[in-house]
Amino acid sequence: PTAFQRFAARGIDRFLCVSGSVAEHYAEQGLRRDRILTVHDGIDVARLAPRSRAARSRPLIGWAGRLVAWKGASLLVSAAETALSRGADADFIGAGEGPELPGLRERIDGSKLLRDRFRCVGFRSDARDLIAECDVFVNTSIEPEPFSHSALEATALGVALVAPACGGLPEIVAHGASGLLFETGDARALAGALEKLIGDPGARTRFGMEGRRRAERLFSLERHVAAIEAVYDSLFGSSGGGHGRGPLTRP
Repeated sequence: PTAFQRFAARGIDRFLCVSGSVAEHYAEQGLRRDRILTVHDGIDVARLAPRSRAARSRPLIGWAGRLVAWKGASLLVSAAETALSRGADADFIGAGEGPELPGLRERIDGSKLLRDRFRCVGFRSDARDLIAECDVFVNTSIEPEPFSHSALEATALGVALVAPACGGLPEIVAHGASGLLFETGDARALAGALEKLIGDPGARTRFGMEGRRRAERLFSLERHVAAIEAVYDSLFGSSGGGHGRGPLTRP
């Protein structure tokens, strides 16, 4: 924070952060730790129930987001090419628009390995449906994301998740239980993670089921609202007893 922001912050009782990663960042920047709380965003898990997927001969690996450099979509293209060159058998789909789109399409079209296996479909208004169709969903951000809603939706939809070990993503993905984490920006590490799941349909199913359980347990709208209410209760008092409140986490 700037000097002005730190000055203004002296009159604020609580700072609510969407992830522990964000909370730690602001604590390191000089905000008082005793005023910082983590309240994860919530989603309507009831509306994002897992769906049956179409029968296919190969697993579908998906990505969706804004096609700007820091989102790292080119990393998935590199990882897909590596995985396919080593014999992995999968299809890939990427959805989104932005300045990176023309270059990504040119790169895919110019690769014998990718041109028939990687579809770059541009903007999709039904991105959530696209995620639900996938057997594995990938986040490739090369800079820390505070808290990824596409990753959260994939988790709620029961889709196995692969994501970089940075920002708020390790708070969504339980490595080895609901998905796999890889070293940020490392295309070969991403390829290795994808190969593990491409070759193991049982792991994809287990990860998806555990991800759904985590979404219900940790990221529901009800839990989010309860956590916000608990903040107000702690500041102003309440006769409600705090029944069903979500936990308040400090960095």
